[in-house]
Amino acid sequence: MNPQDPLAALKPIHLPPDPSWWPPAPGWWLLGLALLIALAAVAWWLRARHRAAAPRREAWRLLEQIAARPEPMVQLRELNQLLRRAARQVHGPAAAAQAPAAWAAFLARTAPPELREDDWQGLAELAYRPQSPERCGEYLALARAWLRANL
Repeated sequence: MNPQDPLAALKPIHLPPDPSWWPPAPGWWLLGLALLIALAAVAWWLRARHRAAAPRREAWRLLEQIAARPEPMVQLRELNQLLRRAARQVHGPAAAAQAPAAWAAFLARTAPPELREDDWQGLAELAYRPQSPERCGEYLALARAWLRANL
């Protein structure tokens, strides 16, 4: 050591320790809270969307069950019931509680524009006048089109 050098008596500089990652700064807490709120909102939206789609999934499942039945007259009767049930869910209880002529007009009004009211008349009058079993496939196609447009 040189007695002439006053800096030689100083000890070496010690750096402070690196900052700890815990606890995080307040901004990170706010970011985490915002992320949790966003995740909860997305989960709530997905759950609500899943519940809202439940009647649609049920109607399509029932339509496939009806289409798989071997008896055409049972198919047509259950198809009419399915359409009335779906109309009640979508358009209210008054929509499904109509006489056959009004029911056919309602189905034609709420169906895609390419379908005519005459197409629905036989299905609406099914309870009063049995239809030929050959038209069952036609009515199934009509019901698919109506459900696709309304559910």
